[in-house]
Amino acid sequence: MKDEDKTKPELISELKHLRLRVDEIAKMKGESKQSGKRLDQTRKFYENILNSMDDLVIVKDMLHRWVFLNDAACKFWGFKREELIGKSDYDIFPKEEADVYWEKDNKVFETNEVDLNEESQTIGAERHFLSTKKSLYRDIRTGNKYVVAIGRDITERKSVEEGLKNSEAVLARAEQIAHLGSWEMDVATGELFWSQEIYRMFGADQEEMSPTYELVLRFIHPGDKEAVVRSHNKALAGKTPHSIKHRIVRSDGEIRTVHECAIVIFDETGKPVRMVGTVQDITEQEVIQETLRESEEKYRTLFDNAADAIVISDEEGNFLEVNRVACERFGYSKEEFTHMTSA
Repeated sequence: MKDEDKTKPELISELKHLRLRVDEIAKMKGESKQSGKRLDQTRKFYENILNSMDDLVIVKDMLHRWVFLNDAACKFWGFKREELIGKSDYDIFPKEEADVYWEKDNKVFETNEVDLNEESQTIGAERHFLSTKKSLYRDIRTGNKYVVAIGRDITERKSVEEGLKNSEAVLARAEQIAHLGSWEMDVATGELFWSQEIYRMFGADQEEMSPTYELVLRFIHPGDKEAVVRSHNKALAGKTPHSIKHRIVRSDGEIRTVHECAIVIFDETGKPVRMVGTVQDITEQEVIQETLRESEEKYRTLFDNAADAIVISDEEGNFLEVNRVACERFGYSKEEFTHMTSA
């Protein structure tokens, strides 16, 4: 019906309805503005949180372009945010590094699996190490996928680890040269840590063996086991230091001689909690000393049983050694000779 054909009440009714619709639209528009304002506030709130983090936070779209970087990422890479938004790894990293990042991002996009990794980054002339976690985020409104990466600078930790690794290598080499191994024991559990040299010393396989106190006892020569256990227990009781020379039987059956010593660490109540010690293979030294003893015995036998009188003196004429024939010929005892001179 045309407006000119409508009655006055009908026109008034439609006008009222129209006003209601206008009011509803205005209200919806106001609510939309308010919602948009709240959305902006929420976005700003979360951006502030991300920008307060020390960790790097980066978001990439499906074209591998950066769509968000927090302050830490910009500062770490040395760029302003506007210089990075819309760019990719190839714009600031060497190609060989960017290739790796691109491949890992693709894997996250394709599999939806979290990627945990430690990776190196070269920025200018400086090389850094980052611990990274990359995961997939899907926008439920648009269906677009994004890779969200969180990175932590571990350059200093890596440097410390590398230094420690080098120190451990030097120590292992020094232990091997000195035939000296180190160990540490948890008194409560009996579990042991052995350095590599002890495994070599005992002829044990590091991959197949988890050392314990009971296992160590199996390597100790049966004739020395009781003395070793007694010394060990006295040390745990805080009575005497643990220091003992004993024999071991290697896995291949070879018998070696070692010197073992250790200190005990007690807690505040006086209870032993740890033992820290060393084991040194002294087999060669023992062989040398035994050879010297045998040589000295032979020398002493020949010296004392020589047919002629033999007297040994120092540069000042003090008598050091005399044999039996010299004592008989000159009528002095060995003790008397040591208080005499040839002057």
